[in-house]
Amino acid sequence: LTGLVSYYLLSPFSVVTALFPNELLPLGISVLTILKIGLCGLTFCVFLRIKYHKTSFYSIPFAIMYALCGYAVGYSMCLMWIDSMIWLPMIILSLERVINGKSPVMFIALLFVEFVSNYYTAYMIGIFCVLYFVYYSISAEVKIRMKTVAKFIISAVLAGGMSAFLILPTLYCMLNGKLGGSGYVP
Repeated sequence: LTGLVSYYLLSPFSVVTALFPNELLPLGISVLTILKIGLCGLTFCVFLRIKYHKTSFYSIPFAIMYALCGYAVGYSMCLMWIDSMIWLPMIILSLERVINGKSPVMFIALLFVEFVSNYYTAYMIGIFCVLYFVYYSISAEVKIRMKTVAKFIISAVLAGGMSAFLILPTLYCMLNGKLGGSGYVP
């Protein structure tokens, strides 16, 4: 049961479907899809405005393009994977704050939410964060100290450790189920 719940139901947005009775569940899923794609655009718009320190009309079309990119459209039938697109712009902003020597609390919290809401794509976000850390450090010509690298690593490990209450039982279910080859064990 833990494996199924963590894979399909732990998105904080899944509560929306509980607001609809069974006979209107297709409508609830449609509302959830629109909400998630809209939030993708919103978080990207916020990212652009904070990153470039200006309010511009052009951030809206770019946010729409982000929200309606091939990944979002292609996986609109697998709603649980769109959460990563919602969190990614905010994770990038919080990662830049860590690189610039500010508090890692926002980065830890957002990475934790990403791990809990969808562990399946969270590892990809983690790999992206490592690559972005290297890229941003080089392109922004920020002098990276070992203290910053340590803060980044500790923050990522802490976020992963905080989500271990979910990831470890899910891994256990997977090893005894699909990955273990012995059939599904709830």
